[in-house]
Amino acid sequence: MDFKSLHYVMAVAENGSISSAAKKLGISQPSLTNYLRNLSNGLGVELFERGKNGYVPTYAGERYIAYARQIESIAGELENVAPKEADRFLRVTCPPFEGSYIHPFAIRQFRLAHPNVNLMMIESNDTAELLRSGQADLAVTTFVLPGNEFFQVPLMRDEILLVTAGDHPVSEHAIYREGCFRPWVDINLVSGDSFIRLFPYQRTRVLSDELLAREKIEPKILMQTRSVLTAIRVAATGAGVSFAPATGTRHYRFSESPSFYSIGDPVVMDVYLTRLKNVRPDEPTEHFTRLLLDFAR
Repeated sequence: MDFKSLHYVMAVAENGSISSAAKKLGISQPSLTNYLRNLSNGLGVELFERGKNGYVPTYAGERYIAYARQIESIAGELENVAPKEADRFLRVTCPPFEGSYIHPFAIRQFRLAHPNVNLMMIESNDTAELLRSGQADLAVTTFVLPGNEFFQVPLMRDEILLVTAGDHPVSEHAIYREGCFRPWVDINLVSGDSFIRLFPYQRTRVLSDELLAREKIEPKILMQTRSVLTAIRVAATGAGVSFAPATGTRHYRFSESPSFYSIGDPVVMDVYLTRLKNVRPDEPTEHFTRLLLDFAR
């Protein structure tokens, strides 16, 4: 059970101040304020009211705190009889396509070392909120999260590729270029093609948009999708061209054979492992982090 909401509410009641409670809990004041607001909205009642001497529990807040203390007492008794790692979850969040960066052999090695820890993969783009709320322990991210509350370590550097049909005439102009994952082509050679685009919040879309803008290319949009695999499959039919991260494309086979090309200088995307600074990782989380870093090398 997650006791975070109990601890947060009791800390505010004990300190009479959100700023003092946040400092004691080791989190930022805005994070605690947002957490309490979401909790109150979810319960449908206000837990505190602001008075001359700070934040004072409402009647609903007093009842909540009373039950919280009972639950905390019972939980303390159960700790002595419950196995420490049994039914434990390690929750890892990542963008949908970037889930392919979670190396299958890392998962296998982790399972052998921690048979009682359930590994849960959460495919989502709400990385920061999932970490802040305790719904995720570790994240794979394709950008540096803002603020100083996160610890991020580089996992790998990926390359964004141009995707075309296998028989696209651009293949005649592909050349070898040092530092590129695939044969390199000038993006201007497909400026007249239709483009299958990802959504604006996706990192592959952001980086490919920057390249098109630098080359002053106004893309003619065929369709937009959140799925990198869908974009690749449509491009493979010759309906248009798309973009995709290089690493993920190696793990799939396609009914139509697409071609992949390096573009730009090339276009690269840094991938990070991310967690909250103020939450000390347990041994399973540290072990899984080490496995991912080892397999990414």
